[in-house]
Amino acid sequence: MKRQLIITLLLMLSANIFAQIQFENGYYISNSNQKITGLIKNIDWKSNPTEFEFKKNIESAPEIIDIKSAKEFGLSDARYIRFTVKIDRSTDDIARLKKGSAPVFKKETLFLKEIVSGKACLYLYVDSNTKRFFYTTEKMNITSLIYKRYLNHNRDMLTNDTYKQQLLTSLISDNVSKTDIKKLKYNINKLSSLFYKHNNQTPPGKEKEQKKSGNIPESWFHLNIRPGIDYSSLSISHGTDNADNIDMDSEISFRIGAEAEFVLPFNKNKWSVIVEPVYQLYKTEKPFKNQSVNVDYKSIELSVGARYRMFLSDKSALSLSMSLLKDWDLDSEIKYERYTPYDITTRVNFGFGIGYIYNNRYSLEVKYHTNREVLSDYIFKNTDYKKLSFVIGYRLF
Repeated sequence: MKRQLIITLLLMLSANIFAQIQFENGYYISNSNQKITGLIKNIDWKSNPTEFEFKKNIESAPEIIDIKSAKEFGLSDARYIRFTVKIDRSTDDIARLKKGSAPVFKKETLFLKEIVSGKACLYLYVDSNTKRFFYTTEKMNITSLIYKRYLNHNRDMLTNDTYKQQLLTSLISDNVSKTDIKKLKYNINKLSSLFYKHNNQTPPGKEKEQKKSGNIPESWFHLNIRPGIDYSSLSISHGTDNADNIDMDSEISFRIGAEAEFVLPFNKNKWSVIVEPVYQLYKTEKPFKNQSVNVDYKSIELSVGARYRMFLSDKSALSLSMSLLKDWDLDSEIKYERYTPYDITTRVNFGFGIGYIYNNRYSLEVKYHTNREVLSDYIFKNTDYKKLSFVIGYRLF
């Protein structure tokens, strides 16, 4: 009961903090060209948004501002501008390519993300099936950079790379050569570098910014050492005779784990996939009906799941995790003194964690494990193995 109360309170606290830190200073420009400042919910949009949540201040209720009501909106790390453009939504999925090199344009009103601003500006539109770049110059309005994969009559895959010819016409200058454009790939890194070069601008020091900011991991892969303690208990029941039920004593034991964390490249690097093998031990003995019951349960437990970070500052964050747990016992058994030992075989269960991360290197986590069946091969025996883990983490790299 106490364990469940602790978990409930921790989750309520994290939900409250999560609600506070999602909104960041921002602005939007109305249709009457009025700039309105306040707080915008920054979800680091993976796809270009059609609306956003806005609050006048931290106490006010959020309102939805859609693309019909805002000409532009921005935060510290993103700016979106409303344009009516001709966009080709032809798929880039190789399995779904169609014949014909000509783009199929449709006029749409979209929020485009500004990638480079200056004499020549580069914009990006992304959704689940489409990635398209647009650009403007001092002499030209917003225009799509044409790129399309297609099949010819022999079903060979070809590419319409008209965007190169467009840029040859628009961006050739003392800074940009024909060679720069002819070898140019249709991706954000190559295109933005070309636009910065044309504008005679120094690209932002992305790598330096990432290393200075605790909010953005320095790499996409981390390895963490995670020792700690487990507070475990076990209850055993018999399906036909309650008199054989027994609650074993709760025990504190040492655990050691190594966690591989794969940071996902969206939503400001807040999401990651985690894989953690752990050595765990539960050993206890208890008198029962003029005999003793001995539990010797040691195993390698594999945890696979996801973690979400909620940043409190540049150096600190709360984390929430959920994982699926699979257990491999190491010659474990439950032994009644007068009977043949029961071999431990387990079923999968789940783990839920809440933690604190400091300086993207040190961490503390409380992890609650749902009940685990440890005698799954025995029809008339039911078991509930319960565990609460307290884990200290240190990131090696």
